[in-house]
Amino acid sequence: MIPEHTLPEGYAVCPLPPRDVPLAARLEAASFPADEAASAEQLEFRCARAGFCFYGLYAVAVDAGDQLVGFAVGTCSSSADGRLQHESMSSHCEAGSGPLTLLLHSLVVAEGLRG
Repeated sequence: MIPEHTLPEGYAVCPLPPRDVPLAARLEAASFPADEAASAEQLEFRCARAGFCFYGLYAVAVDAGDQLVGFAVGTCSSSADGRLQHESMSSHCEAGSGPLTLLLHSLVVAEGLRG
């Protein structure tokens, strides 16, 4: 049986809308060395082509609106070995192109919430 996981009160996870990609890009840049961080363009591509693999973690505040505080993003690969390759960082295979493997590219949490 899979254990049920819940988020702390005041947080929500949902698909990341395209309007929040610039916020995700800022979190990405603050979380990784410059030569490893995905660019805003790469994140826009992943949101547009593999949106079902792009989820945001939001701090929910009734009076201040929701704030993006983390995200997870990936793409799918039809690579025979299911391994993350440099080429797969800028591609996404659609369903129907054979067995697919979800490749997680980034898992980011705002610095003040880590630990």
